[in-house]
Amino acid sequence: MKHARGVRRSFGILLIACVAAVALAVPPLAPRVGTTATASAATAVAGPKGVGSQQPGIAFESAGAMGRDLDAIRAAGMTWVRADFFWYAIQAFGRNSYDWRSTDAFVKAARARHLNVLALVAFSPAWARRGKSTTDPPDNPADYATFVHAAAKRYAPMGVHAWEIWNEPNQGVFWSPKADPVAYAALLKKAYPAIKSADRKAIVITGGLAPASNNGRDVSPESFVTNIYWHGAKGNFDAVGLHPYSFPYAPMYRATWNTFYRTPDIHAVMQAAGDGNKQVWGTEIGYPTGTNSKAVSDSQQAKYLVDAIAAWRKWSFAGPLFIFRLRDSSSDKGNVDDNMGLFRVSGQPKPSYSAVRRKLRP
Repeated sequence: MKHARGVRRSFGILLIACVAAVALAVPPLAPRVGTTATASAATAVAGPKGVGSQQPGIAFESAGAMGRDLDAIRAAGMTWVRADFFWYAIQAFGRNSYDWRSTDAFVKAARARHLNVLALVAFSPAWARRGKSTTDPPDNPADYATFVHAAAKRYAPMGVHAWEIWNEPNQGVFWSPKADPVAYAALLKKAYPAIKSADRKAIVITGGLAPASNNGRDVSPESFVTNIYWHGAKGNFDAVGLHPYSFPYAPMYRATWNTFYRTPDIHAVMQAAGDGNKQVWGTEIGYPTGTNSKAVSDSQQAKYLVDAIAAWRKWSFAGPLFIFRLRDSSSDKGNVDDNMGLFRVSGQPKPSYSAVRRKLRP
């Protein structure tokens, strides 16, 4: 990593210590050691709470499918919906082109059901990037900032005040060709003031960080958060996004690789940087069913999701938690991502849907 410029000396030493700590090699199933979880859990944090869900591409579904998905989310007692506001689709034809029709319809439908919206803004249009993939970051972060400013200005009057900046930027698969905390910090530093200038009530969340190791292409969540602080991101986000997956194990399974169990370590890094009053948002959590070796049974999925909600609520620093996904997206039982739904492809609810509903609407 390049050395930071303009970093506040008041917390630089603490962050260096955090970098060193997360860089240590540990056995993949070693039990946790240390007290960061207890220490950070004691911090009282005021902010949004609740449980939500996501169906990828929901804002671009047909009116009928969108309505059924939103009704199912609301009927389960959830109060949030996370939705892709695809930059590459809305501003496909250049800096002055905007097509808000799909997101307009979605926001109106979600708000009509009294659901809070977490807008996930990610993926570059061809004109804004050098690479061939939408997962390549924009060449100029100012182009992204211009877009999120326009989006926040448009949707704040409609009740959208939560914005997630990219998706899993700590993984090369979504920030191609490889994760870059320095470049991501630069994006945050442009996007945050752009959103706030359009909506003073806005909450800006860092892109949800996926479970990962430091392997040259991906960066672990702890290292990533530490490094964006080190590169000047402090003051340019209101909460840290995390994807605390633990499948095929229970959410609080004691292991160093378990991102859910180690959520307090993320908040410990925030505390070290002077941001202990800010929340960690779980913008994706889920357990796949099916035939993959990482899959769980229907009954395990139901239990683990309920257990995850219960454990998440016990952390005072925890914000909303979002279940990924609402519906399975294919009949390929061996695909992990496609089988995380609370409903099967056929529309039949899995036991997990009823279990979550009982948890949220006892």
